[in-house]
Amino acid sequence: MEYIKGNRAPKAEIAADKTIGANPLTVNFAGRNSIDYDGDELTYKWTFGDGDETSSEVNPVHVFNESGKYKVKLEVTDAEGKVSNSETEIMVGNELPELSWKITGGNSSFYWPDAPVNIDYKVDVTDAEDGKLSDGSLDASRVIVSFDYLAEGNDKVLAMKNHSDMSDAAQSSVGLNLINASDCMACHKESDKSIGPSYMDIANKYATIAGSTEMLGNKIINGGSGNWGQVPMAAHPGLSTTEANQMVEYILS
Repeated sequence: MEYIKGNRAPKAEIAADKTIGANPLTVNFAGRNSIDYDGDELTYKWTFGDGDETSSEVNPVHVFNESGKYKVKLEVTDAEGKVSNSETEIMVGNELPELSWKITGGNSSFYWPDAPVNIDYKVDVTDAEDGKLSDGSLDASRVIVSFDYLAEGNDKVLAMKNHSDMSDAAQSSVGLNLINASDCMACHKESDKSIGPSYMDIANKYATIAGSTEMLGNKIINGGSGNWGQVPMAAHPGLSTTEANQMVEYILS
């Protein structure tokens, strides 16, 4: 229990209808869930991380025109001058894929005991940057489909364990999104040498070395030079350790 004498500080809350997408990305932000425990009227100040533009609206709309990762901040102030802050990250540069799943044959609701179970299904993926699965422009090897079977009386947590193995593989796509939202492609390509080494060369050198994920993640954040020639690698201090490691995990995969 906490006792606060007099005026209590408000609580800022940010909501956004999109946090990832291709540029230009239009995001509808909402601060309407911010509250003041004393019922004071709040004033709002938004900063969007891509310039000097600010907004005093409760629910502003902002357009991000350049690829990158942006830290959006909301500051709310009550009538007595008490302040609260909230922030969220917006990644611009790569649209999320659209997925569809359809059972095309057989019963989709239940199956008779001891009868063979055949499930005919169709999966389609449409990605604005990489193509569409159904017309062959998207490589099917990049799409991972997994099934979980839960026998009667089994623990759902245990049944999900096998699914997590597939999820780990799919998780590397998070790293790809982070790479596409950063400036990595200016110096690196997937298989060809550019200003820096290709991702394939990096994977061949470091994939089997223990601790390489953390080491390379640290280099992404802090920069470095000397491992692949004389051109230094720029630092990316705006990335968290988790984000940098996810980028490395994709590269090493």
